[in-house]
Amino acid sequence: MIKYITYSIILLISVNSYSQSKDTTDIDKHTQTRYTPGVFWRFSGLVPRVGKEGAKYDRLVIDLYHNTWLGERNSINPKWYSIGFNASFMFDIPFNDKSTVSLGIGLGFSHFNIHYDGMLGIDSTKTTTTLMPLPATSPDRRLNKFVANYIQIPLEFRFRTPGVKHFKFHVGAVIGVRLNSYERWKESNLKFKEFNQPDVARFRYGVTARIGIRNWSIYGAYYISDVFTNAKSSKLNPLCIGISVSLF
Repeated sequence: MIKYITYSIILLISVNSYSQSKDTTDIDKHTQTRYTPGVFWRFSGLVPRVGKEGAKYDRLVIDLYHNTWLGERNSINPKWYSIGFNASFMFDIPFNDKSTVSLGIGLGFSHFNIHYDGMLGIDSTKTTTTLMPLPATSPDRRLNKFVANYIQIPLEFRFRTPGVKHFKFHVGAVIGVRLNSYERWKESNLKFKEFNQPDVARFRYGVTARIGIRNWSIYGAYYISDVFTNAKSSKLNPLCIGISVSLF
């Protein structure tokens, strides 16, 4: 009987010690990792955050926005449903343990999609591109749009208030390389794609900004580089305004 009581006491002490150790570990780990936002909120990277290491935010960012062109539009107005998006994987590099200032840099994909009641006219020498009204000889032409896809490198300086429910302001720049581009339209129930714009810029660059709370923000981008490179082509600069959500 005494033997069983002794074994029981030893077992209880062992279980209690393990429970306290596990609870302490869980509490410490919980404290260290809980307050990072996003889908994977328990992690600040590939491993749990430890000590006073700064929390990391905005590492997978999706931007959804309205596209327009500024410049020589020749009375052609983009449609409200000109919708594009970015998807960016970013490294967030905090400059202090409260993560109130950090640097964001990464790699992303950008889809530019603009609809308009006009067309891109190419001159007879196939060297210049002009945004122009539809000719009277094509009354059935409709659903005109220009599409361009890019791989881009975003760079941001990020400013936040302390805490998980932080207010944030990001300002930065982006440079991208064009993967492809084309104009698309319908006419007489036929679909057409034109890939041969002669002077669509291979590279583009611009400035970006985000302002918001925690995972959500208002997004804006203005591209300083012209869409077309020839000096005689229409001078057009993309402007994008929409919303951003940070998923990780």
